[in-house]
Amino acid sequence: YVVDTVTNTAAITVTLPNAATVASGKTMGFKARHGASYSVTLNRGAGGNIDGAATNLILSTNMAAVELICDGTDWWIKS
Repeated sequence: YVVDTVTNTAAITVTLPNAATVASGKTMGFKARHGASYSVTLNRGAGGNIDGAATNLILSTNMAAVELICDGTDWWIKS
């Protein structure tokens, strides 16, 4: 998904699906276009950590991108 914050007047939050309800191996990619003006927060939502941490992931620089992979329990940053 490309999240475009160029015309926004505030940051954007995207809530990830609960990792326990997502098939293991499912990937989701995000790119924040012009995220330096307004950040994009990937909210871990109802369940699952992101890369082992119980915190949200924030894309705060222009053209920041991340690909996440689910293991059926948590979301992991795919390198």
